[in-house]
Amino acid sequence: MPAADALDGDVVRLWFRLAADALGRTRSAIDLLNVFPVPDADTGTNLHRTIACAADALADLPAHASPADIWHAAATAALRGACGNSGIIVSQLLRGLADTCGPASPCDGQVVATALARAAVLARAAVHRPVEGTVLTVADAAARAAAQACGLADVGRAAARGARQALIRTQQQLDALTASGVVDAGGAGLCVLLDALSAAISGTHAGA
Repeated sequence: MPAADALDGDVVRLWFRLAADALGRTRSAIDLLNVFPVPDADTGTNLHRTIACAADALADLPAHASPADIWHAAATAALRGACGNSGIIVSQLLRGLADTCGPASPCDGQVVATALARAAVLARAAVHRPVEGTVLTVADAAARAAAQACGLADVGRAAARGARQALIRTQQQLDALTASGVVDAGGAGLCVLLDALSAAISGTHAGA
């Protein structure tokens, strides 16, 4: 498939389907990373449930639904179905994306980069005491990387790459992660989401 030049309704639907599927495959591995703030080993499962709620909501929308309706349905379903702290934070990230991308026509690379920045701000505001080395740090890095890219496909790739690079650094940013030799679980889940977004945009999702 050719790369998309705008994040339209079809690409958004595809993104959530890919993301839900990918989190379904990786949730157990992400659960094993979960040592902060408490080692309850459920971050991957919570993120999968949260994103699956959004994907299911989009599957129920009619084919002719507008991009604004699609974004609204996804963000609302993620918020209502948010599980755990990680699910709540990701639902705020999606709200930030929806607020910017939903009304945009076209939703091109510049819009998505702006949306990622807004999403990172909203997610951080949702946390009473933000801590570096968490999903918030990864979201900030994704937004900064996206801001340096041009074109939708490049923005998607840059965000995913920036997130992965920041995820590796989280192991040295929190004592609990350093002691356990792992990266942040919530950040790892966000990387899965952004990888799926890049795949949906670039058309490289065959066999995903």
